[in-house]
Amino acid sequence: ILRAIATFILYITYPYFKLRYMLTGTVDVVEEMRLVLNDKKLFDLDAPRMYIYSMADDMVEPGDVEEHADEAEKLGYTVAREKFLTSGHAAHMIQDPKRYWSLVQTLWGMVA
Repeated sequence: ILRAIATFILYITYPYFKLRYMLTGTVDVVEEMRLVLNDKKLFDLDAPRMYIYSMADDMVEPGDVEEHADEAEKLGYTVAREKFLTSGHAAHMIQDPKRYWSLVQTLWGMVA
């Protein structure tokens, strides 16, 4: 029930915010975050990244994640990617904990 209510609220408010961003010439929160995460002044190139995403995510398109990872690589960041097929948004650890924690250990190994 809560998910349905939240979805309904997002469907109502999203067009308002999108129109506001278009009229004011500013970027929306998601686009701003994408830009900030690839800002070399804020994030050192020596810090590796692990993009963990899913084809079944109903909130974030896999293509958007891959595009952001591509942009990071072009800027010189070390990027690793892992695509899950059936786990929902942020549910990778729940669906396949062994695989998820293996990825976390891989990232830690890239830092050490």
